[in-house]
Amino acid sequence: MFCRNLKPDEYLQEAKRLKHQADNLEDRFDKSIKYVEAVLAFIECGNAMENEKISEPQKIYKMYEETLILLK
Repeated sequence: MFCRNLKPDEYLQEAKRLKHQADNLEDRFDKSIKYVEAVLAFIECGNAMENEKISEPQKIYKMYEETLILLK
């Protein structure tokens, strides 16, 4: 998944998919790993947004802010 040059929306879709998978897992270790993968995809999304020079920096900030909440 990582080290690809995807569009922000593609990273966002992947991140959401991974998060939903993690939500449905029973095993705590597997769930933790899947959440880490989702967090990385959310970070990649924010980075892709920055690289596209999105004119609304508050959207980028919001992406990172929500990712931080997921980490907690």
